[in-house]
Amino acid sequence: MNELQKLILTERWRPDNLKDLILENKATVLNNIKSKDTIPSFIFYSNRPGTGKSSCGKAIANELDCDILYLNSSMDRGIDTIRDKIKLFAQSMSSKTGVKRLVLLDEADGLTTQALNSLRNLMEEYSSNVFFIFTANDINKIIEPIRSRCVCINFERPPKKEIISRIEYICQKENIEADIEDIVKLVDTHYPDIRSMILTLQSSLLDKKPLLVDYQDYKDFLSAIKLKDIQTIYAKVYGSDFNILAFNRWFFSHLIAKYDTYGYEKASKIALSLAEVEKYWNLGANLQIIFIAEMLKIGDILC
Repeated sequence: MNELQKLILTERWRPDNLKDLILENKATVLNNIKSKDTIPSFIFYSNRPGTGKSSCGKAIANELDCDILYLNSSMDRGIDTIRDKIKLFAQSMSSKTGVKRLVLLDEADGLTTQALNSLRNLMEEYSSNVFFIFTANDINKIIEPIRSRCVCINFERPPKKEIISRIEYICQKENIEADIEDIVKLVDTHYPDIRSMILTLQSSLLDKKPLLVDYQDYKDFLSAIKLKDIQTIYAKVYGSDFNILAFNRWFFSHLIAKYDTYGYEKASKIALSLAEVEKYWNLGANLQIIFIAEMLKIGDILC
């Protein structure tokens, strides 16, 4: 599946208003934007991608009908961005009477410390004209003086029931054959990454096949681990749409279900390797390299 194909359903079903957004703390967001002239700045964070952080920022802009400057901080991450783009935007008067302007900094945990310190001063100086929304996978990379000036919203646990209902609705509208059991499996496998769930629907739509969630692909990958088949492991991780974090969750569930087969010693070591993948992903390490290294360790454990 190429990148253009991936975008179809994810963009078509991206919520553009707060009513359609699936968020545990939606009431907190709504309460904080009631008064348009006193809107605070926000940090939206979760250690998983695809949970709606960016969508919520854009939905707020639509809800308020405010001027917006959108920047991906992993690319525009230095002090020059602050000077050349954000400060100019913050200094300019809003085109909407009585509504602050919005600076939406996606992946703000990618900003340099110098850039974050500069932003802190801008937030104070232009607070009457502009508010900020930072999205981050790792909130600890946002300096404390900025965190203390923001309302921090956790996106890590979107309500599962709402997600299942939304996926079921998308299947109906896109004419994707799907049993509720497979929808529940899909949500459980990818939770809380709603984007990955919709990408799986995209595959079903393109292949013109019913949504059948089976784990044969994961089982085959586990067989390659047991055989220490490094070529297959490498090709799968780098050459396909293999979802590392989804496999990690499936493997952990499989490990618990088959605990009697693996035994205490092996199960504990495998669980530790799976935890290492999650830990280093949260630290921003190269996920593919860490994952392959841990799978090779597991191959030794399974011998």
